[in-house]
Amino acid sequence: MPRASTKVFKKRRGVFNKGRCNKSNDGCGESNSTVPKNSADEKIVLMVQSFVLMKLNHLPKCDSSENYELNTRLVYAMRCIGKGAESARMFSGIVNLPPPPTKFSKYNHILLQATRETCEHSMEEAVREAVDENDGKRDFAVTVDGSWQKRGFSSKNGLVTVTNVDTGKVIDVEVFSKHCICPNKTKHLQNCKRNFEGYSGKMEVAGALSIFQRSQSLYNVRYTKYLGDGDSKAFTSIVENKVYGDHCSVEKLECIGHVMKRMGTRLRRLKTKMRGQILSDGKPLCGRNRLTEAEIDRLQAYYGLAIRRNLSSVKDMQQAIWAIFLHKL
Repeated sequence: MPRASTKVFKKRRGVFNKGRCNKSNDGCGESNSTVPKNSADEKIVLMVQSFVLMKLNHLPKCDSSENYELNTRLVYAMRCIGKGAESARMFSGIVNLPPPPTKFSKYNHILLQATRETCEHSMEEAVREAVDENDGKRDFAVTVDGSWQKRGFSSKNGLVTVTNVDTGKVIDVEVFSKHCICPNKTKHLQNCKRNFEGYSGKMEVAGALSIFQRSQSLYNVRYTKYLGDGDSKAFTSIVENKVYGDHCSVEKLECIGHVMKRMGTRLRRLKTKMRGQILSDGKPLCGRNRLTEAEIDRLQAYYGLAIRRNLSSVKDMQQAIWAIFLHKL
C-alpha cells in the first residue's frame, strides 16, 4: 500500500474499528467475550467463503506480567519490520481487528529488555563457540563492518558489528545515534539516546575501537586479526591506540572480494580517463574487442581466482596474475 494511504486511514480510522462483527446483519452474533474491548486479544470471528464461523479463543497473558501475549507479539512484529503504532493501527483497521494497545512505549520497553538479554546471551554463546573452534585459544580473527540507516554518510543512526571469521556469528555490536529528542538541545535529558557527535562516517572508527578495547574485560578474548572492507581508518585507529598493549599487535587481513573490486574500479577509471585517445596501435582503449565492461568483469573475476588458488605462495600468485595480462595481449 502506498505511503499516502496513512493519511487516508487517519481520517477513516474510527470507521474501520467502529464495528467489529457485532451486527447481526453481518452474519456475526454479538460477542460476549470478557476480554477488554480495546485489547487485540478479543475473540475474533472470521467468516470464510463457505460462511462457516470459526471462533478463536483469546491467547493467554504473559507469564511475568499482566500484558496480553498477542498485544506483545503485535508490537514485536511491527518493530521487526521497522514500523510503529500508526502502522499497527492501520493494519488492524484494514483486516477489521480491534485497535492495538495504545501504550506502545510500555511494550517497547518490555521488548527492549528481553531483546537485550537475548542478544547478550547469544553473543556470549558465539564467543564460546569461537574459542572451541580455535582449539581453546582466546586469540582469533574477526570481521569488522559498519552499517548506517541512510547512505552517503548523512545518517543519524549507525552500528558496528564484529563477527568471528571461523563461525560467522556476531560476537559484539556497538550502536550509535546522533538524534536528540530533548526539548532543550543544550541540556540533554538523562535518558537522551544521543551518544555520538561528529560526521557519520566516523561511527565505524569509534565503534571498532570501542569493541576492541572491551574484548578482554567482556569476554576475556583478543581479536588479533582484523578483516575489514578495505577502509583502513578503523584499523589504523586500533593500531595507534595499542588496544592490547605493546606486546600484542593486531594483524590486518585483506578481503579478496574487495581486492577484486579495486581492480574493476581502477580499470573503469582508466577507461573513462582514456576515452577518445588513440593508442600506439592506432585504436582507442574502448570499443569492440577492446576494454569493454564485459571484459573488465572477466578480468576482475580472473584476478580473484588467481589470488584464491595461490594463497600459500606469493610467487605463484604473482605468476598467475601476470598470466592474465599476457593472455589478454
